[in-house]
Formats: sequence, structure tokens, C-alpha cells
Amino acid sequence: MIARVIGWLFSLRYGYTDAIERQRARALLTMTLAGSVIWLAMYALVILPLVNSGEIPGNGYLFLSMTLTPLALVLIYLAVQRGRLTAASYLFVGGLVGLTSPLGLVSHIDLLQVAPIIAVAAGGVLLDRRGLILVGLVCAGGMILSGFYQASLVQIERFTPADLALNETLTMISMVLLIGAFLYAFSGTPERVARDANMLVSQWRAVQVLTDRVFINEEDAVDRVLHIGRDELGYSVAQVLMLNNKAGGVRRYRLMESGGVLTLDVNADVVVQMVLREIEPLIIRPTDVRAADHLINQLRFSVSVPILFEGTILGVLDVQTSDTAGLEASRIDVLRALAAQLGRSLAQFRQIAALESDVRDQEGAAQRLRSQLAEVQRRAEGTTSAGWERYLRGLGVTGYGYDFKGGASQALVAASDLPQSVRAALEHGDVVVQQVNGSRVISAPISYRGQMLGAMTFEVRGDRALSESETELVRTVANRLGAALENNRLFEQSQAQAQRERKASDVGSLLLTATDIEQVLALAAETFNEALGATHTRVSLQPGAVQRLSADGG
Repeated sequence: MIARVIGWLFSLRYGYTDAIERQRARALLTMTLAGSVIWLAMYALVILPLVNSGEIPGNGYLFLSMTLTPLALVLIYLAVQRGRLTAASYLFVGGLVGLTSPLGLVSHIDLLQVAPIIAVAAGGVLLDRRGLILVGLVCAGGMILSGFYQASLVQIERFTPADLALNETLTMISMVLLIGAFLYAFSGTPERVARDANMLVSQWRAVQVLTDRVFINEEDAVDRVLHIGRDELGYSVAQVLMLNNKAGGVRRYRLMESGGVLTLDVNADVVVQMVLREIEPLIIRPTDVRAADHLINQLRFSVSVPILFEGTILGVLDVQTSDTAGLEASRIDVLRALAAQLGRSLAQFRQIAALESDVRDQEGAAQRLRSQLAEVQRRAEGTTSAGWERYLRGLGVTGYGYDFKGGASQALVAASDLPQSVRAALEHGDVVVQQVNGSRVISAPISYRGQMLGAMTFEVRGDRALSESETELVRTVANRLGAALENNRLFEQSQAQAQRERKASDVGSLLLTATDIEQVLALAAETFNEALGATHTRVSLQPGAVQRLSADGG
């Protein structure tokens, strides 16, 4: 129980972010508690005996100041624990100045004339240069006044040295112990600063390793950040809370003692919500009302840093510890860099995932377009083939072509047969060269949009070879011939359709001019004969015949 109370008294409960301030706070806390013990010893062994013996008055300055010293010590202790280090330092040093400087004015003991040096030593380790100069001037002024006061004492006093030996010895020991405590509190500061600097360098090096590493996925990046937070930065708990699609919910990644990562979907507590809302680091101390819901395993401090990428909040990096060293500004800067690198990695993974999704969507759309294009092409080919079949049927032939006879006549002779050379081109679908009766016969298919329409052939001397450029020229001419034939067929088809529409319109207009049924029927028969070239036309009006025929058939 006593050990627990002592540990509680000596523990620094406020989280100082600066290492030097934290060291001063611990030193001041230790000196305050040590001063309480020294005050108790001096009060019981020196002050009270002097008052009881009548050597110092019970209502004098020395007795009253020593009696009020515990109040100043309590105020200093509370100020340190609440983060008011500067006020506590000035109060501590000011109390020593007020306690030691007037000693030479109230006592003729020579040893007490140098007591202000205690305040100077305390000011040297607790205050800045301006404060130290001020303390030095005040103490020097007090010692000068004490010297003038001692010089004015001309009354002879007799005393036995043995009577004052114990008191002077205790006073001297107390002064030495106090000065030694002040100096010891700040001994080793360069070594501690160098050690902290080396630790900070190693932490930044760990963050740099994170920057250079290639991760497999988001979980791999989070796992590495959690291990750096616990193993490299020295925090007891490291966790990452990522935003998910649920309202007010986050996905928590917490590093376990075994090294594994526990992943859970949880509701964001008030600390995480505040960091997500304000997008600023947040330090939680034991005195914070939000600590109970946020801190785990009876830890005392936490630092929550937002995970950002280009102004977009992705989550929160939260670390917890019981050591105030984890709250230093340099450590928080490392956490900021760690969170920024994690945010960059997460954003890259999400951008890659979005790009992959877009590529898949585009591939699906391209496949659908290819399917639709193939269907359109198939239909177009069918339409082209059916159109030519109808066109040839309209001409009353199954094939259509011309033979061009060279010579003086330059005549075109209609041909409807299918020579062997034409068959070869249609079967191969490409330019075919054959040797026939001492001549070289060249055949090329005529196509339009992949639909074979026919072929063209021509003869050259048997000893003439066809070059590659001439072969390509034949293909080009054949393809353009196919396009020209299709265009002309469509043009003729459009003209025929227009003629039919015009004829139908004329017939309809003519029929509308008739004034009785007999005239309508007569005009219809006459018009049909003329339009269709019919030799006989009959028009019958029997409205009930269809119903009777249907009834008879049923």
C-alpha cells in the first residue's frame, strides 16, 4: 500500500510533449517531494527546538515562513501535474528566494548568510536565462542587505559553539543535499538528448523503409504500419480504424501481442469521431473525460492521427501508451508521416482497384459491342445477299455478268454462266492465277463487307508474271467494284421503291376522285392492269363470304 502511494505521488500524470519540459517536470516533482521531507526534518529538528528555547520568536519571519512552506509545496505539486510547468518553476524558485534571502536579517548565524545560493542553483536548472538573472540579482541584493545588517550589530553576544553545532551541521547538510538534488536532476541531459535523437532517427528510418516497400494489398500495408507503431516507436497498442460504408462505423485493425492483426467492424468512439471530423491529431490524457471509452488495458495516454490523402480522410491511426515519451512532438511528427504514407498506399491500392474495375467494365462493354457489331455485320451480309438474290430474280437470272472482248470492237457480251476460273476465285476467296491454253488467267473475288458477290477474271500472256503490287491492285479494283455494284443496286432499289410509292400514291389519289362504287372498281381494275401489266383483273365485293368460309371450314 505504501509503495503504491509513493509510486502514485512520484508518477508524472500530465503528458508533456517536449522532452526537456518533461525532464524538468520530473525533476521539479522529485525536488518538491524531497523538499517536503527536508522541510519536515528541519521543522521538527531545528525550527521547533529554536522556538521552544526562545532563540527565535514564535511569531517571527523564520517560523511563519517555514510553517507556510507546505502550502507552497502543494501548489507546486498540483501545478506540475496539471501541465503548468513554468508557473510551478517560478513558484518553486520564488519560494526558495523568499525563504533564504531574509535569513541574514533575522539571524546572526554566519552559515545562513549564504543560504540564497540554494535558490540560485534551483533557478539555474529550472528557469531560462532571464529568470536566472532575476533570481541572481534578488539573491545578491538580499545578501548585501544581510551584510549591512550584520555590520550594524555591535552588541556583544556570548554563546557556546556546542549549542549551535548540531543546528549548523543539519543546516549545512540540508543546503548541500538541496543543491546536489538540483544538479543531479539535470545531470546526463546531453546523453538523454543524444539517445532521444538516435531513437528519433531510427523511427524516421523505419518510416522511410515503409515508403520504399512494395505492398501486396491494403491489409499488408496496415500490418506493416501497426508493427512500426508498436515495435519501432515503442507504443503499447497500435490500431488503424478505416472508414467503411456503414454509417458511423469503422473497420478496426488492432495488432495483437502474438503479432497477428485482429479485424473487426465497430462503431467509432467519440475520440475517433472527433479526429475524423476535425482532421487534426488528438492527444488523450487520463484526466480527459473521453479516456474511459477510448483507452484500453488501463493505459494512460493515446495519440490519434488522421490518415489523409490529398485532403480526403481515410481513417485514423491510434496508438496508446503509459509513457509520456510517446507524446513528444517529434514522436507525433513521426506518426503524422507514418499516417501520411499509409494514406498514400491505401489511395494507390484503391485507385488501382477502381482502374481494374473500369477496365473490366470497358472490356465487357467492348465485348458487347463486338457481339452487336458481329450481329449487325451478319445481318448486313444477309441483307446484301438477299438483296442481290431479289435483284437477280427480278432480272429472271441466277447469275449476271459480262465478257469484254478486246480488239477493234471493244464489245461487252452478256454472260450468265460460271466459268471454272470464276469458281476458283469464289472458292479460294482471293486472287487466283491459272495457266490455261498458253495464257495466264487471273481471277479475283468481288466482295462487299465480307459478302461474296461474284468474281472477275482476265487473261494475260502466259510468259508474263504478276508482281505483288499488281496483285494488290487487282484486289483493290475488285473490292471497289463490289462497293460500286452494291451502291448501284441500292440506288436502283431506291428508285424502284420510289416509283412504286409514287404509283401507289397516284392510284390512291385517282381512286379518291371517283364518286360511286362502280367507278372506283372500274378505275381500280384499269389502274392495276396498267401498273402491273395484267391481262385480266377482277375485283369482288362479298363482305360475308369470309365469315361463311370460316364457318364452313370450322
